[in-house]
Amino acid sequence: MAQYQRLLSRLPCVNKATLTALIKHLYCVQRVSELNQMNLHNLAIVFGPTLFQTDGKDYTAGRVIEDLIQHYTRIFEVDEQQLKKQLDEITAIIKLRETNINVPTNGSGDFICTVYLEEKTETAEQHVKIPGSMTAAELTCEILDRRKIPIKEKDYWSCWEISVKEEMERPLHYQERVLAILHSLGTDSYLLIKKHTSM
Repeated sequence: MAQYQRLLSRLPCVNKATLTALIKHLYCVQRVSELNQMNLHNLAIVFGPTLFQTDGKDYTAGRVIEDLIQHYTRIFEVDEQQLKKQLDEITAIIKLRETNINVPTNGSGDFICTVYLEEKTETAEQHVKIPGSMTAAELTCEILDRRKIPIKEKDYWSCWEISVKEEMERPLHYQERVLAILHSLGTDSYLLIKKHTSM
C-alpha cells in the first residue's frame, strides 16, 4: 500500500484528483454489487485494460485496479466521516430509486444530494433529487413543503452555501441554479435552508 501511496503522491494534481474521483466511484459501485453485479473482479476486468491501455490479455492492470478499489480508504487516506457520507449517499439513492421505481421520470441530469434544514444534523438532513433547472427558491420551497413548515408573511427562507473550511456562508440568489452550485462544492461544503435573520 505504501508503494501505491508513493506513486499517487508523484502524480500531477489534476491526474491525482481524477484518479481519486474514479476510484471513489468504483469503490461505491462495488459496495452495492449485489444490485449491479459489478463486484471487485468485474470492475477490474472492465477498467484495468481501459485505464492502463493494455490489450487485456495480461491481468496485471486488473490486479492494480482491484488493489486500488479494495484498499481505497487506506491508499487515498479516506477518513471514517468521508466514508460514512459516501455510503449514506448510496443508501439514500437506492431508497429513492426503490420508492420511485414505478414513477416515470426523464432522469436527464438529475442529481441526488443532501440538504440540511436550519442546522447540519442527522435529523435535519433531506435527500433531494435536483433537476438541472431547479433554482434555489424551488429547492427552499421543496424542503419547507416536505417538513410541512408554513411560510409566514415576514419570513424569508433561503438556500445557503456553507463552507466549513473557509468559515463562509453565502445566500444563493433565488434564481440561481442549484445543480451548478452542487458541482462546485468541495467536500467540506454543503447546502442549508434557513431563515434570513436580517429580514
